[in-house]
Amino acid sequence: METLSLSLRLYQRDTFIDYNYLEDILLNHFICLKNFHFDIVVDHVIIYDDIRPCFSDIQRTFIEKESHVDGYLDCANHPAGLWRQCHIYSLPFVFEYMQPITNCFSGGLFRTVTVVWLKDLNNSFEHSFFMKISQSFPFIRRLTIANQLKQKQKTKDFLSVIKFSHLIELRCEIVDLDYVEQFLSSLITYLPNLTKLNVQYEHLVTITENFTSDITRTNCANLKSINFTDVQATVHSEDFYRYFPSLNSSIDKSQR
Repeated sequence: METLSLSLRLYQRDTFIDYNYLEDILLNHFICLKNFHFDIVVDHVIIYDDIRPCFSDIQRTFIEKESHVDGYLDCANHPAGLWRQCHIYSLPFVFEYMQPITNCFSGGLFRTVTVVWLKDLNNSFEHSFFMKISQSFPFIRRLTIANQLKQKQKTKDFLSVIKFSHLIELRCEIVDLDYVEQFLSSLITYLPNLTKLNVQYEHLVTITENFTSDITRTNCANLKSINFTDVQATVHSEDFYRYFPSLNSSIDKSQR
């Protein structure tokens, strides 16, 4: 094997993964290996020692082997010590999917990535973060958001509209209401090609003002599929079907 592409997510370790570790358990077994591409997240790492590593320590082990890498450490307090997540990836990035990203994501340009998952239990995702995501992943087609913390910035503070020109599918299943507004309000985000939405029904009712608001109508106009994550079935009003005109062709009128 001359080329190895490794996308990996690990949990509950007491050490991070650096180049030396990968060399010992994996790379030394591939004597003909010339190209090594990777995207690795190590999640729920508990550090007990007083000497705590920083990302540059991990990065240095790859640079010493002439590997170009980037990434970040995400830290949070934990009863047993300091909980950290480490995300490290090779450059140039070659995968279509990137391992879950937290608020500490350092940015960059990832033209191959079309599927992104944003997940953070400790910090809210603000407008500037989503702007970074749109610039870092210009060809993103599917986006999943998992964050139940309210945003700190208010919509009136946003100076520019974020564009996700290629986004087709948006999944807001485990989120605070703020993130549904962040993406469906045309004053905040522009989604010209959004056709599939996963969302809580009550969130959608609130943000669209019971399917009457003109502010969210633009980003909802092309939706062909809506999956409600908090209700199995419901009888919708005529306002609902008028609000989502692209749903009409796929919905049996007898179910209205």
